[in-house]
Amino acid sequence: HDILRGLWRKDLRVPSYDETTLEKHFDPLQTEMNVKPGKYEGFAEVKDLNAHTYGNGRVSVNIPDLTEKLPKLSTPFFYEAVENSDSLINPQVEISAIKSASLQYASGQPIFLLVEVYAGSSNPPSGWKLTAEVVKALMVFPRVEAPLADGLLTQRKLIRLPSQTLGLGSYEVDVYLRDAKNQSLARATSFTFRIVKSESWVNDNYMQEIRYLRYLASEKELKALMAFPEDQRQAALDGFWQKMD
Repeated sequence: HDILRGLWRKDLRVPSYDETTLEKHFDPLQTEMNVKPGKYEGFAEVKDLNAHTYGNGRVSVNIPDLTEKLPKLSTPFFYEAVENSDSLINPQVEISAIKSASLQYASGQPIFLLVEVYAGSSNPPSGWKLTAEVVKALMVFPRVEAPLADGLLTQRKLIRLPSQTLGLGSYEVDVYLRDAKNQSLARATSFTFRIVKSESWVNDNYMQEIRYLRYLASEKELKALMAFPEDQRQAALDGFWQKMD
């Protein structure tokens, strides 16, 4: 929408690039604003100091009109657990217990979707639920269900997505609002997210990672890397890439 064109812009310095995809993601681009209902797009790009573009992307957000065509779902937002927070097992957890996340997750890391439900007074929730499914080409993972409270016209739900069985790669999430008869009442716009390597993934696939390095490392370096014990493999790979840099 032109009404927001140029309304918000922020530049920041990216601290480092993630050649082995093992760094924690970095996502400080956040803002709040009052906008009219409709569909909005954001655009971000990464450039070097000489203004060469290395990556860019767009994200669409739907702001619902609560005066018509209810019920509706908000655009799902991805969140990640705060470290050492066991309370996130509870889907009713307060928003203060989580922090916003990017669309890239380390393998095995918990993934949470925050979705808001808007219903009308003429048809308040009764036995309604949210369902979410992680989808990859030719694959559908088990459905996650989150029951809603009866009678509340506006509700916020945190859905925990199973990630332990997700391999590396890109996925999408389908989120539906369903009634007591399992009929779909509304569907949410979802984003594509990506599962990347984690320290536990590297430990489980370390020899495979070492084989990839044969194009870059000497035979001596490869033998040294293969000799590291499991609790030192992550540091060994980090040290290798730092030396290559």
